[in-house]
Amino acid sequence: MSQKIHNRKELVEIVRHAQSEGKKVVTTNGCFDVLHVGHVRYLQGARNLGDMLIVAVNSDSSVRALKGELRPLVPEDERAEMLAALECVDYVTIFSELDPIALLLELKPDIHVKGGDYKLEQLIEREAVESYGGKVVVGFNVPGKSTTDLIKTIVERYSNKSRESKIETNDKLEQIRRRYLKKISEQPEGYRQQLVASLRDKREISPELQEQLALEWGLKEDVSDI
Repeated sequence: MSQKIHNRKELVEIVRHAQSEGKKVVTTNGCFDVLHVGHVRYLQGARNLGDMLIVAVNSDSSVRALKGELRPLVPEDERAEMLAALECVDYVTIFSELDPIALLLELKPDIHVKGGDYKLEQLIEREAVESYGGKVVVGFNVPGKSTTDLIKTIVERYSNKSRESKIETNDKLEQIRRRYLKKISEQPEGYRQQLVASLRDKREISPELQEQLALEWGLKEDVSDI
C-alpha cells in the first residue's frame, strides 16, 4: 500500500504538524470511480491552493448508497491507490460516511475544495468548515469530463459495435446459405464438414458463424476439430 494512504487518526496528526509549520492544508472528497482527466485537472487546481492536498475517497458502501448498486466499478483500495499515485496528491484516506462533515471537523483543513458544478450554497459541509475558520472553494469543474459521461460513452460505443457485428454476421450467413444451400442438401455429412473447414481456412467465416453453420447443416462432431 502507498505511504500516502492513511487512516483518519494518522491524518489528524499529519495535518496538525503541517499547520504548526505554517503550511496551508487543502482537502477534497469524492468517489473517483474510473479516474479521468476531469479528476486530474481539478485535483491539480486544488493542490495549487495550498501546501498539502488530502483526498478523501468514498468507501464502496457509501458509493453504492450515493450512486446505486452498480457502482463503484473500481474497489475502494484501488481507487485510493490510483489517487495516491498522482503527483498533486499528498495524502489519501477512505471514509464510509455519506458526507465528509465528520472527517472535516476532525482534520480541520484550511481549505476544502468541492469538484463538479456545485454552488457554494449547495454544500452541506460549508457550515462545518466555516465553523472553525476554514474556507470552502467551488468552481473546479471540467465540462463533459465525468465518470458518468465516460460510462455512457463506453456503453453507447460498445452497444453499437455489438449490433453492427450481429448484422454483419447475419448478412454473411445469408450469403453462404444462398451460395451453398443446393450443394449441401445433396451432399453427405463428410462433404459438409470439408466445406465448413474450407470456409474457415479461407477466413470467410468467424468461429461464431462456423458454429451456426455446423448446427444448421447437421454436423454432429465438434466443428473446432474439423
